[in-house]
Amino acid sequence: MRMFQLKPMTPVSKSIRKIIVEKTLTDEPPAQATSVKAHYTYIAQMIAHDIVPSTNGSTPGTVTPELDFGSMYGHSASDQQRIQALNKHGKFVFGSLKNVHDSDLARTGGVAEIPDSRNDENHLISQMHLWWQKYHNTLIDEGLSTANAIEVCSSTFQAVAMLDFAKNTLAKGVFDYYIRNQPWFYGPFQDYSGIPEEFSLAAFRFGHSMILHRYLLRFDRPPVPGISGVEIGKMFRSHNPNIDDSFIVNWNDFSTQAAARIDTAFPEAMGIAPFHGKKKNIVNINIKAGEKAQLARGPRIVAEIKNLVPELSELVDLRPLTGAPARGRLRGISGLDYANMPLWLYLLEESDNAPQSKGDRLGPLASLLVGEVLFSAVRLANKNLFDNRGNTESIRQELGPLGTWLTENNRAVTFISVVDYVNERNKINV
Repeated sequence: MRMFQLKPMTPVSKSIRKIIVEKTLTDEPPAQATSVKAHYTYIAQMIAHDIVPSTNGSTPGTVTPELDFGSMYGHSASDQQRIQALNKHGKFVFGSLKNVHDSDLARTGGVAEIPDSRNDENHLISQMHLWWQKYHNTLIDEGLSTANAIEVCSSTFQAVAMLDFAKNTLAKGVFDYYIRNQPWFYGPFQDYSGIPEEFSLAAFRFGHSMILHRYLLRFDRPPVPGISGVEIGKMFRSHNPNIDDSFIVNWNDFSTQAAARIDTAFPEAMGIAPFHGKKKNIVNINIKAGEKAQLARGPRIVAEIKNLVPELSELVDLRPLTGAPARGRLRGISGLDYANMPLWLYLLEESDNAPQSKGDRLGPLASLLVGEVLFSAVRLANKNLFDNRGNTESIRQELGPLGTWLTENNRAVTFISVVDYVNERNKINV
């Protein structure tokens, strides 16, 4: 499914693609963003797994374009029954890392007992999934029924997606537009039966550029002197079967790290990342996926949007990149310019160069593509917060005990607020 039925460009040659891969993968420390924190990379991954089907069809059930937390509670009725069977008194059962109880997802033969196996692709997303399970259990402890806990947890995920993730990653003018206005492309009666490929194969893969080479997981587990944190390659279970209690994430500590700048530099480990059971080059995979889908180029999409919604285009200062990259990893590649650049790379270049983003947020075009799909996905969910998105008090009222806690403590709706609420209610420090 595509948003724009535009004439595709001729794919870049294999020789150019090879040079792109060689130049963008680096072992040099990334230029960190100034405000986007490291945990947003993994919130993005959870959102993607909730609304974008697996590219190899391995996801159980049917992944729909509604942001309804299917990756947590099941994408289908059979998934939901399987998850319910793992609960005791409506609560999730946890596993352990070494001797630390409730520090890992429940597993059978090493396989996580969750509806969508992609949420165990790396240790960081499995730890985030675990924390959402702990939030669900805390709601049960607060007296909610299983059905109500599922509803409140799903609503909280929507609120975090809109008021935390989108607020901190979209260009500010674009975020403000979606908080106050209806989607400009997907009207209330327009068919929206799938996720557009401009989003799934290009715009929402921006998270790959935010990955750090190394992560500090918690302050009470200091890194080896001279080495800052755990390298990203060790976060994949297929690469590192010895994940133990030293890998338990303290999300408060983790969130003090800035994510890498949104640009075209990627950790060298992404060149051998596990993908469908094999080691693959993620940069090469992303380029080929967009080319196979024949996605239109960035400048052509900009022209189309300016024609469709000129007022919005002017509001967010939407303009095409012209010429060829003058700096960064893609500078100086013969035969590559913005007019023929694969859409995924174009959007990263735009985010790195646009005056209103400068690598700290998504650029205007990337923000419009992400915002349109993300806010539409919230609106499509059976129980959703879309109509309340501009009213913080109304949203808090939908979040049960958490909403009351947020009001009492004058806290915003963020993932870290959820973490602090769970910590306080359970009197834990992890």
